[in-house]
This record gives sequence, C-alpha cells and structure tokens, in this order.
Amino acid sequence: MAALVLLGCGTDSQEVEPASGVHFQGKDCLSCHNVDLGQSSHLSIGGTVYRGALSDPEDLFQMCNSPVHLQIFDGTRLIHDTRDVHAEDTAGYQGKSNLFALINDMPIGTGSYTMRIVSDVNSTLAESSTLHNFTTGFNMLDPSDINNRYSCNSCHQAPPNNTNGAAGLLFVQTNIADCVAQ
Repeated sequence: MAALVLLGCGTDSQEVEPASGVHFQGKDCLSCHNVDLGQSSHLSIGGTVYRGALSDPEDLFQMCNSPVHLQIFDGTRLIHDTRDVHAEDTAGYQGKSNLFALINDMPIGTGSYTMRIVSDVNSTLAESSTLHNFTTGFNMLDPSDINNRYSCNSCHQAPPNNTNGAAGLLFVQTNIADCVAQ
C-alpha cells in the first residue's frame, strides 16, 4: 500500500519528472516531504493552486504564477497563516503555486477548519466550501484520509481522479489577476 503513495515522488523505480524542473507540483506533497526528505523539510500541510478548474494538472501554464498562501480559520478566528512561516529559499516556494508550511514552523492541532487561499497582496483567491477536519497526524498509508486533510493534492485531483471527497483541483475562484506574479 505504501508503494502506491510514493508514486508522485520520482523514486528510482519509476521515471517521474518534476513539473517545473525543480519541484513536483500537483503531486502528494507530504508523501515526498515527510518520507523522502529530512526532518527539516517535513510539512504540516501542502498543496498546489491552479488558475482554473482544469483537467490537466501537468500544464505548467495553468498554475498560479505568483506566491500563494494558506490561511486557516477556526470559525472566524485566523489561527494560522503560511505567509508567517514561509521558507523563501525552498524549492516549494520557488514553485510559486505551492501552499505549504514546514511542520517545525506551523504544527496544526486537531479540529475542523475553514481554509482560505490568499495572494501576496492579501486578496482572497479561494475559500473552502466545507470544513477540513484534522483528527490525528498525517498517515502515509492513507494520505487522502477524509479526517486528516493535510496533503491537499491527495484529495484535490482533476476529474476523473477526484474520488476522495473534493470537487477537483485547488483553483482560483476570484481575483484571478492576483494569480500573476507582480
């Protein structure tokens, strides 16, 4: 079962190319970061944002071409903002369309949260229509565990692969102009 999860990482047993030459946008972020990489690269949450509800996540021109950030709300109270914890020298940040936080910087507690994606100029690009639940830590054997939505790309997949409860890829729903690098 664990071998299935590692498919997006580009292991020696398969030929997977990074989408942008330096990173694997659209793949299961935590399966690589929390298994293949050292402790300092482990993520508490990660995902990829696209410009629209497209069907080809490999199309680099459809990714948001500016830094994006995730805000996590408990009701109306902002409890986490990845803008406060970005490691700007990492490959993930260079990918521009990546939402992530290192686990050492932003551990997420249990609860049910609203997720909001914002641009570098703090405009809302998208907001979850349902609560995202976190009951335990990330489980490599079940990255798309509906009760632990740490690895955004595990659930947010393009049709027909979006069978894990999400409507599709993470995409910009409003303020599309703020999805272009300034």
